[in-house]
Amino acid sequence: MSTPTPTVLLITRILRRLLQQYDPQKGSSWENENQDGPIFVKIRELVSNYDLLTKSELESYEEVARKSLHCLSQLMMDKEDSNAFSTHKLENCDHTTMLPYCIRLVSKIVMNGFSISDGEQIAIGIGLFHSVAMVNHSCIPNAVQTFHFDVGKEPQLAITVTTNGESDTIKAGDEVTISYIDASAPISSRQKLLQDEYKFQCSCSKCNDLSHDDNIAGLRCPRSSCNGRRYRLANLAGIEQPLEMDDDQIMFRRNEGELACTVCNESDFSGVTRKREKAMEVIKKCDSFLKQNPLSNDNHLPTRHENKDQISDLIGAYSALKETCQMQSWYIFYAGEVLIQCLLEYLPKTAADHEQREYCGRILCVIEEIHHAARFCTSWPPIYISAKSCDGGLTKSKHYLDGLSLRSIILHYKAAKLKLFLYADPRDAYDTIKYIRKELMVYYPEHHEIISCLDQCLSGI
Repeated sequence: MSTPTPTVLLITRILRRLLQQYDPQKGSSWENENQDGPIFVKIRELVSNYDLLTKSELESYEEVARKSLHCLSQLMMDKEDSNAFSTHKLENCDHTTMLPYCIRLVSKIVMNGFSISDGEQIAIGIGLFHSVAMVNHSCIPNAVQTFHFDVGKEPQLAITVTTNGESDTIKAGDEVTISYIDASAPISSRQKLLQDEYKFQCSCSKCNDLSHDDNIAGLRCPRSSCNGRRYRLANLAGIEQPLEMDDDQIMFRRNEGELACTVCNESDFSGVTRKREKAMEVIKKCDSFLKQNPLSNDNHLPTRHENKDQISDLIGAYSALKETCQMQSWYIFYAGEVLIQCLLEYLPKTAADHEQREYCGRILCVIEEIHHAARFCTSWPPIYISAKSCDGGLTKSKHYLDGLSLRSIILHYKAAKLKLFLYADPRDAYDTIKYIRKELMVYYPEHHEIISCLDQCLSGI
């Protein structure tokens, strides 16, 4: 059997704890509400998408459940571990009895689980946090989740309340929301993810702002001589560029719900759309592997991109997206993030100093290219926050990092570290690192690994 996925490992741990609390005198069924152990109760309180699953999804969930039960059986064979259970509890560790409950447990993990990430927002596992699982989704969240790690303890999930595009302050009694998905993505991507994973459609103000969504998508006009972008004709009222269409043409095509270039009369975007989607297939496949997709059964991906061909494919896909999308596009932002992480993963495998510097330089170039897309896509509408001095007054100048999302700050963090490696004069990076530390202290405690890393960088300059 292949290496267990993070979801399989998490479910195995939960089943082990449930087995410790299982009381056969309160009913033989694992789903019996008389099973009142604390973990049984908490699991029952979680919402599930089980009743809305398709046949293929049920089959996928059942496969994950069977793998989890197999791992539990292997665990029970360990003498030290089995000694922690009484004989009658081990007798009730029956796959046939537990499978229906385990499938439902998988659906609850998909609905309520959190991808655990390190300080650089790199996924390293999956966890279930009962209290935070009750927090609702918003595409314009007023809080962000981060994870803190202490030696000998399980990861701790922290919720940092921030501001969003709808309110600059959060008052007592206001609902705290987080985003279950990448809230910077276009509407179609967000709605698909929410429907596939959580079985609901969002109808927030951001999901109804089609004009902003056209800007986020940023699909270039297929005419090489034109610098326009695709726009829904229903949203053309606010476009400043002149259109090669008279009023009657615009009104007719707007009523038909067609798409058009903001500058010329072009309406056929099928070619650039296909090219974009082909490139995105390469990017998504790599991203799925980097995040170790919990329900992925694809065991044919190369191990951590050990060959240059994989990197070459990613660079080719990223270049194709730059040809089809404008530079503020979410597709550029997302693909750039994946490419950066892949290059960073490959960097330790390069022995030659010149090769390392080459890859560092390429990463810095990509960070610079996606910087504006990162700021544009993660702010909706654009938020401008004035920095405050110690006495509460406004400073005379605003730092260029003020108001950035956590994702954007992490990009600057990576760039600053690379500059320390590449450049002989570290003073430029020093000021940036100092400010990044200040910003990240909002999200992380002083003993967190990313803060410690920044302190080491500062002390070494």
